[in-house]
Amino acid sequence: HIITYQATPQGPLPFGQQLENVVELHDGRHDLTFRQQANSWVNAPDIAATITAVSNQPLAATVVTYTVGLQNVGLASSNQISTVISLPNSFHIITDTLSSTAGNAAVGDRRIYWEGDLARAESVTVTLVLTREITAVSQWVAATALVDDGVTNPTFFTEWTYLPVYSQFLPRVLYIQ
Repeated sequence: HIITYQATPQGPLPFGQQLENVVELHDGRHDLTFRQQANSWVNAPDIAATITAVSNQPLAATVVTYTVGLQNVGLASSNQISTVISLPNSFHIITDTLSSTAGNAAVGDRRIYWEGDLARAESVTVTLVLTREITAVSQWVAATALVDDGVTNPTFFTEWTYLPVYSQFLPRVLYIQ
């Protein structure tokens, strides 16, 4: 079954007002009660994040460029966004490659720290280049971003990247008489 509902506030709500939506279902046959709560905010920012890892080559990648995109898709500006991006432990950070299209970005403790403002529909891109040693073992590496817009609950984003093992194939020689 799908249950839908619509609520209308009785009056104007202030910027960033949190609304708690509580649904409680009771099954009389089994005497079970299910309760679910979801929060939404009125006239608040909504920050969407994307994390992309691009390697310099498909096999035996030694250079990986991480790009983090933040976009405010909400109905209000945010003047106090802070973002922490945790980078994979097996990489070496090239600190002088850090760039940001807006706000303030810094690198430290295997993390990228970004702070800034985003108006409605505004976006920012943060980029950093990392290197790694070639390994004989395939790896799945994760980069995570924790985004706090200062109004709603912090949001967690993850990007997994597969780095295959280095392999080399000898050419096949065909001899026909």
